[in-house]
This record gives sequence, structure tokens and C-alpha cells, in this order.
Amino acid sequence: MSRSLHVYATHFPAVRAVLGSQDRALVKTLSRGGDAPELTGALEEIVGRAPGSASAPWRSSPVWLTFAQERLCEAYGRALPNDGVSGTSLSRLEELDSGLAATGLSVSLESLMYGGGPLKGLPWPDDFPSMGHWTPEETAALRDAYGRLKPESEDPDVDEVLVMLGEWLERSQARDHGLVGVYY
Repeated sequence: MSRSLHVYATHFPAVRAVLGSQDRALVKTLSRGGDAPELTGALEEIVGRAPGSASAPWRSSPVWLTFAQERLCEAYGRALPNDGVSGTSLSRLEELDSGLAATGLSVSLESLMYGGGPLKGLPWPDDFPSMGHWTPEETAALRDAYGRLKPESEDPDVDEVLVMLGEWLERSQARDHGLVGVYY
């Protein structure tokens, strides 16, 4: 089955600031005509959930909460090109990760799909879609390593991912953003 990794350069402080803000106008802005009611409900819950209510169970399913978190990443960041990791299988992404490791660059697509989970204070997806992130500090360190190594591969698909990864790192660091990956 074909899946995709969607990547967003996201301003983490801006997203965290809206969590529990109770900003009804923001929910209306984030909601789009034609959204599933479950997505709108998840947005309302994320934005409206009172700070400090971490022990209360979430009403929305983790699937819809993940999609709502992705909507926040779109609103407070930018979707990045994902041609090299779109429309592919998990086994192919694992092969690309092996190719990335062979370049000497300490990074994996898997860590962006699952590592770190959602942004602080938000629930982990229980199954699918998955979500992970690299903090601004992690992307800065990776960008430095990328610049030092100037990695390349004999595999044209791995080279495509390396070029895309370099672009992700540049775009995220230009604005002091982290990267969020949503895999579905």
C-alpha cells in the first residue's frame, strides 16, 4: 500500500500558544467548509482544552486529534515538498533510511514519522496516522552535520531524499522552526 510522509516546518511556540487558548475565532478560522465534524470537534478540543487538564481523557479519537494537529502545523508553518517520500511503501522508506545511514548522516525518516511524537501536551496517535517531530535545536544540529558531510549516494532515490532533506533543514532553520512529520 502506498503511503506518504507529509512534512511541515512549524513554529512550535505559536502552536503551543494556541493549545488551551479557548480561542473560538481561531477554531472557526482553522475549520474549513466540508471538514468532517470529527475534525472540527478535535480542533475545538485542542484549542479549547483548559491548561492543566492533562489527566482528563480526550473526547476525540487519536486519529482526529492527529489530523487536527496537522491543521495547526499548516496554520503555523509551511508544508514542505515531499516528492521523494510520497506514494511509497513503509518498506521503501526503510530502504531509504538505510541509504541515508550509509551516507554517514545520523538521521532517519522513521524518526520524523514516530520520534518525539506530537507536540508537547497533545496526545500520541494510538495507531495510524503517525506523527513525529524534530525540534528547532535538533534541526539546527542536523543542518550543521549535513553541511559538514555534504552527503551523497549512488542510489538516485536516496540522493533525491538527501536534496529534499537539505531543503527541509534550510526552510526550517530560516525561520527557527522545527519539523513535524505526519505519516499516512
